[in-house]
Amino acid sequence: APAAPPPPSPSDLHHGPSRTLALYATAPDGKRTLLANVTATFALCPDELEATPDGYDKDLDKVQSCPIFPARVEGDANALAGFLAYLVARKKAAVLSRGPPRVYLEPQTLGPQGAVVFRYRES
Repeated sequence: APAAPPPPSPSDLHHGPSRTLALYATAPDGKRTLLANVTATFALCPDELEATPDGYDKDLDKVQSCPIFPARVEGDANALAGFLAYLVARKKAAVLSRGPPRVYLEPQTLGPQGAVVFRYRES
């Protein structure tokens, strides 16, 4: 059998042109809130990412073994910062797209200039 291709390095992230992604959170009552607009160059990512009440993953070791793609918040980051604080307190990652690729937002604090890191799994 032919050898499996080596996994792509985290620096080879299917980059495309920079574009704006809308990041939403939907509450258990169905209310949908725009958390932030973020810019990223990850070509495989859908234009809209959404955290849903049933879309969380507590297996942080698994999530944190996935490759990352960086993004930057455009404009007001307060809502996203509050959501990240919730993830940190609950020790769980949000599943923002079921994929492929599956996109995760892990517990973290916003970096300088609104830097935020997403993780993805291609299958």
